[in-house]
Amino acid sequence: MPENDDPPGASAEKAKQQLTETLHEMVEPFITPLLAKAAEVLVSKGGERALDALQAPKKVFVQVLDSDFKNGHHSVHFKVVNSSLHGVYLDSLELDAPKGKFTVKHRSSDGWGGEDKVGWERRLLAPQTDYAFTLTFPECQNPTYTSQWSGQITLEISQLDEIKPEFRKIPFRIRWN
Repeated sequence: MPENDDPPGASAEKAKQQLTETLHEMVEPFITPLLAKAAEVLVSKGGERALDALQAPKKVFVQVLDSDFKNGHHSVHFKVVNSSLHGVYLDSLELDAPKGKFTVKHRSSDGWGGEDKVGWERRLLAPQTDYAFTLTFPECQNPTYTSQWSGQITLEISQLDEIKPEFRKIPFRIRWN
């Protein structure tokens, strides 16, 4: 076998490699700037969202955990989570809809176990803590889909690193089980 002859099949492999290199040289000047721009946009948008989340004044979240109906009364279960680095006061609670009387029940965890307490009390939420409560009100009369299957509360939230309180409106669904 002469020195310049390649083993069988090697010339096909060499041709593939040359074709790949040629295509890479042709496409690379166009693809690299496009990929770089796409990466820049994704990183900047993601970075902006992350920065916004870190700087967001609303680091107090209100979750609607459940809604049910028992013994002629609707109950809606909420949890307020303080994910900020500062204390937060929950100053007041109003039932905007449906209008009428309501009660608030929460579980006190003083010491071992805890007990159910009725009534709204101004409450301090330390950083990284939460507070769960249940709002109960009488059965809605003559319910219609648009007006009576939902309700809303307003929670006055005073973040200790803010000058003014926020009056947060929290909608919820009313369920008949």
